[in-house]
Parts: sequence; C-alpha cells; structure tokens
Amino acid sequence: DQVASGMTPMGSALRIAKDMIEDKSIVPSRSYRPLAVLVSDGAPNDEWEEPLRAFIHEGRSQKCDRMAMAIGADADENVLRQFIEGGTQKEVFHAEDASDIARFFDFVTMSVTSVAASGAAKPAGEKPEAEKSAKNEETSRQQEASNKDLF
Repeated sequence: DQVASGMTPMGSALRIAKDMIEDKSIVPSRSYRPLAVLVSDGAPNDEWEEPLRAFIHEGRSQKCDRMAMAIGADADENVLRQFIEGGTQKEVFHAEDASDIARFFDFVTMSVTSVAASGAAKPAGEKPEAEKSAKNEETSRQQEASNKDLF
C-alpha cells in the first residue's frame, strides 16, 4: 500500500492549471476540450476552496473535462468529489499501488483517444450541440415549408 506524505499544495496547483488553460498561447481556442486530472491524497494544506471554485465556475477552465484519482488507502475523497462534481466523470478512481496509477492513465489515454477518434470531441471554440441542434431544426422547418409549396 502507498502511504501519502509530504505537502499537498492543491490551491497553488489549481491556480497554475487554470492560468495555463486561460492562456490562449498555451491552449488555443480551436483546441479540443482540455482534460484536467487531479491526483491527490485529498488533504490540501493550502487555501484551495477559492481556486477550486474559480477553476470549476469561471473562464475557459470551467469547460474542462475533469477526472480525479485518490492516492493511498486513507485518501480523503470529499475534496476530489468536489473537483469532479458537475463534470463528465462521475466517480473518483483509487490507487493503492503504482500499477493502479498506470492503469488509470492507460484509461485516461484510451478515453481521450476514443473521444477524439469518434469525432465526438469538438474544438473548444465550436458552438454547443444545443445551439447547432436548434439551427438544424429551424433549417429543417424551412425546408419542410418549401417542400409543401412544391406539392
């Protein structure tokens, strides 16, 4: 079993990640949606609540897919659950040893690869599906009206 020790500056890490995502020279507008992965014992020792709130609810970082992995048998999942709340991932993954970490990142890699290959991933700058769908419905109604005029 792994034993978590040392410092967990989660607030600082969230600020750095948010700054990188907000910087269009690092993550251009036409890039695919970023995936943020939080790997932690869930016991931050700095001010993390505000950076977490900002990451999830403000700017470009709020559009990230988010995943979390708890490290160690005694990891506190509450903070990790807050990180993924409202995102696409519904569960916190667990790592009891190094092989669990490797399997997790294999899963992350396969998830990202399959989404990109399926074409389901859309560049960050593209219109949301609901907006596209509404436009498609309007176009369909107009075509249907035109077709009625023909018959």
